[in-house]
Amino acid sequence: MTLALLAFAATSFAGPAPTVAPPSRAPVPGPTPPPTGMPPGTVTIGVYLYAVHELDFAKHTFHPVFEIWWRWRGDDFDPLATLALVNARGVPNVTLEDRRKLPNGENYAVARVDSVINQVLDTSTFPFDRHRLRIEIEDVPGVLSTIAGIIGATGGNIIETYHQRLFFQIPVKRADIDVVVETRDRAHVDVIIGKLMESGYPAKLLSDVGA
Repeated sequence: MTLALLAFAATSFAGPAPTVAPPSRAPVPGPTPPPTGMPPGTVTIGVYLYAVHELDFAKHTFHPVFEIWWRWRGDDFDPLATLALVNARGVPNVTLEDRRKLPNGENYAVARVDSVINQVLDTSTFPFDRHRLRIEIEDVPGVLSTIAGIIGATGGNIIETYHQRLFFQIPVKRADIDVVVETRDRAHVDVIIGKLMESGYPAKLLSDVGA
């Protein structure tokens, strides 16, 4: 009797089974909206150098004045905002001279830059001094070209040449040539003379002509 009442109560008052909600799902994202502008893509750039002032080898500085121009497509690009002058001393003086849309749809801008640049200048191959050398040669065709090749291979630059024939009581004609050579320094002169001697051309330094 008791078991029958419990079974009836369970059936009569339990009510229907609760409804279980399905697990929630993250919302599916929609399409990504397009960007507000067009990226620049390829940017073409060029430089026109007007002048270089105050070239200072001791301070390793020089002062260039130049124009820089850009050509690009798109609206989300500011060339002046991305301009960085490497090794500039202080704030460069940059002046926008022109900016416009070209007939082909490209953007065009040009700016003038005036700045002092810090840069270690390599003067190892820069001719500073001039020296007069006397070289003894055999007066035969092609020897002057050979001499010029030896001096040029060592980094010297011939400015002037004086050819003096000397006739001796021997079958082979001999001659002296005086050359004014631009060199880096006195040590460079010694290198040139050494190369001439090694090649069979006795040479000596006559005088320092100056820069």
